[in-house]
Amino acid sequence: MKIIEFNLKKIQQRLLDLQQSAFEKKKDISQLELLLSFKSKVLEQKYPQLLASIEEMAIELNKEKKCASLSDTINGFLIVHKLEDDTFAKKLHELRKRDITKPFLSVLPLGFDYKSMIKQDGYSTQEFNFISQYLDKYWPGRNTFIFKKNKNIKYPAGENIALRMPSIYDNIIFCTLLHLVNQPLLAPSLNYPNQEVLTTQKEIENTFGSKLEYGLFDFNQENTQNKASNLYSFLLDKHQLNKIR
Repeated sequence: MKIIEFNLKKIQQRLLDLQQSAFEKKKDISQLELLLSFKSKVLEQKYPQLLASIEEMAIELNKEKKCASLSDTINGFLIVHKLEDDTFAKKLHELRKRDITKPFLSVLPLGFDYKSMIKQDGYSTQEFNFISQYLDKYWPGRNTFIFKKNKNIKYPAGENIALRMPSIYDNIIFCTLLHLVNQPLLAPSLNYPNQEVLTTQKEIENTFGSKLEYGLFDFNQENTQNKASNLYSFLLDKHQLNKIR
């Protein structure tokens, strides 16, 4: 496994500086626009080697290789979520030793059309408006939502699908990787069942080093929160949001 290291705290500060500059110009800028600006003004100019490595990793992910990264929440596996093919998802379940009946969540690039992954005709207009108001409030961010799944998606096998759209303010590097891959990624935590999430370079390499192509990490624990995302479901009959964790 090729390890790519970065300092999350330092890089996030550069993002905030760029954001402040945009605000000073009184420019209303979306997270996706700010990501693109960060890529051109910060990564390409200040961290060209890091950007080149992230681009290489994105290419390998699109070749359906297994990788790992510090996400917007915790260290996790990464593999492309093939919507009409469950072969690669099954391989990840085998690697992580997790029952296929307990599906992994999928993380989405900024601007991705999440509606293509959910069963839109499974919701009334009123229900969809109810859902949209929460997504507008909690996405992008560290919040995973359970939706009724588009019937054309093969994995997960059940009726529901868990989705999250990470925010650049939690990890701009991970969001840049997602943008470069430009498709959903399955992203379970980097561990075996009933094991703590792996955080040090030594334990990651010893446990999964021979099974992964790339790893994108900040090994300084003071820079990371190492906390799983919030998980919600929608209580449509009551028009309420149900927090599962």
